[in-house]
Amino acid sequence: VLAELNPQIEDIDLIYPDQEVKTEQSGKAAVPGSDEKANVTAGQEKETFRNHELLAQLVEAEAKGETFKGKVAVAEVVLNRVEHSTFPDSVEAVIYQEGQFSPVSNGSINKPASEESKRAVHEAMGSEDITQGSLFFHNPAESNSSYMHAKQPIVIIGNHEFSK
Repeated sequence: VLAELNPQIEDIDLIYPDQEVKTEQSGKAAVPGSDEKANVTAGQEKETFRNHELLAQLVEAEAKGETFKGKVAVAEVVLNRVEHSTFPDSVEAVIYQEGQFSPVSNGSINKPASEESKRAVHEAMGSEDITQGSLFFHNPAESNSSYMHAKQPIVIIGNHEFSK
């Protein structure tokens, strides 16, 4: 629906800040990837966009040297946590949960995300989970966490081990 409302946008998957985008048709907002109209406010759409941007920034900081698949996997861990009962229920709350992601503590989360990291977030949101439900990841060569080293990896993608 969003693409139909905005024929001027060549790639509807790449919407930039300050780009003018129509989101309403017949008084209801368009939801990307939805076959039906929903009552979504402009504020909710902005919040969703901010969450995608924030997640892409985390992916960029955590998986900068990894393959595209590795970036998708990092995004999937955050999304898996949002769905899991023992973690906060929003992307922002998961990312900013104390002690969870080093880019939050060292400030690298504040750097802009690459287009590849943005695409990885989009892929993670619309594809099968390649991490098999993982809630954690780490690079064993760089991590000094005994907690993470004690976890049995479910899958290894690039330099990261993914676990529950």
